[in-house]
Amino acid sequence: MPNAQDQRELAANSYNEFHKIFWVFITLLGSILQTMYQPFETHYPKAVAFVVTIVIYFSSLLAELFLRTTSRDHIIVNKLSLFSGVLAVVLPILIIVPAIGWLALGIWVCVSGIVVYRFYDEIRDDFVEIVAEFRSVMNKLRNGNANESRDEPLRLPV
Repeated sequence: MPNAQDQRELAANSYNEFHKIFWVFITLLGSILQTMYQPFETHYPKAVAFVVTIVIYFSSLLAELFLRTTSRDHIIVNKLSLFSGVLAVVLPILIIVPAIGWLALGIWVCVSGIVVYRFYDEIRDDFVEIVAEFRSVMNKLRNGNANESRDEPLRLPV
């Protein structure tokens, strides 16, 4: 039976393969979209959504690659990267072949809903923790660090 480290490496390799596939499809569909259509003239909202999705995808991909902190954070960022990558593939299909694109978008929404439902407790706990840390920092700033020395700078939780 493989240990946890082997399982993480296997999962990372499979995610890397998904990202390679997404990159090929995004490049291919983006070039088809540019040559066959004028997406910003004919399908402006979908084209803007495509660009925003690509920015989210690459931002989360970079965060996943360079900011591997804890395994829990890595899982959340990885899922965001995968879902935005799939959406970045679906949106050009929605412009090029609308019937297949709407079907793919519907499937994407259903799968995303299922994943969010399964991870709801973790997402809620993380959000509550972030809000509590933010409130703590804001209270320290508002109170002027009454308990700490004035010469020492405020250290934000990382």
